[in-house]
Amino acid sequence: TPFFKDSDLGSIKNEIILTRRREAKAIKDKYKDYRKIFFDVETITNGEVHKVYMCDAVDDNNRVYKFDGYDCCKRFLNSFTGNLLLIAHNASYDTNFIIPYMFGCSGIFKGTRSVGVKGYYIGKDGKKYKVCIKDSYNLISAPLRNFGKMFNLKTHKEFMPYSLYTDD
Repeated sequence: TPFFKDSDLGSIKNEIILTRRREAKAIKDKYKDYRKIFFDVETITNGEVHKVYMCDAVDDNNRVYKFDGYDCCKRFLNSFTGNLLLIAHNASYDTNFIIPYMFGCSGIFKGTRSVGVKGYYIGKDGKKYKVCIKDSYNLISAPLRNFGKMFNLKTHKEFMPYSLYTDD
């Protein structure tokens, strides 16, 4: 166990901050040619079966996208061109509904949680592009319902019992 003098702690803290900034810049540079899109899927749960019925998203230009219907994730991916960085909170769940429309996929998992998934998709122009899915829960390990308070945001969560969402 290393021991440090109190006078060393300031320089250690500064080094940690500089390291984190270098890491953040490296990530930003790695995905500079990727369009950043925050997305979420909504599902109908009938017992063990989960069916996606809506995919909504906002991109790095604050453009909002909304797709509904059982093929919403397919239409979501096929509406873009270019490399995509898709970000979801608890992406381990949402990724399950996007992956069927990707190919050449590989992933990194920590237990049952998805750290990241990479692969390819076919854009609306028929060309092949890279797609990377990241889980924001790995950066901010708190439920979305806490974000308003954490970040001093004006938010509201609509409440609708999941049992009311059915195929009918």
